Amino acid sequence: MKVVIKEQAEDLVIELSGREASAESVEEFRRILDEGIARPGGGRVILNLSSLNYLGREGVYAIALAHKQLNACGRLLILRHPTEAVERVLKVTRLSQFLKIENDDS
Repeated sequence: MKVVIKEQAEDLVIELSGREASAESVEEFRRILDEGIARPGGGRVILNLSSLNYLGREGVYAIALAHKQLNACGRLLILRHPTEAVERVLKVTRLSQFLKIENDDS
């Protein structure tokens, strides 16, 4: 999995691509999410999932934990453009019921 970080105004955008394959890539993803949560300001954390082929249990756990931590701070985690495979995982795990998912650029 490749992780790219961008800033858009007050928001932190994390772009994920490839396949969530190794423990190292998931650990990097979790570290970046932790940095985004600790970041000063009230901006949103946006995960662009348009190029992520697969989301395994470690990635699901990292997203769920980030959502909980951001929510506790009054901030928002947004999943943007999930692929069909990723969206299926979000539905099966019922995360789609709790997370904000955007399929447009709003």
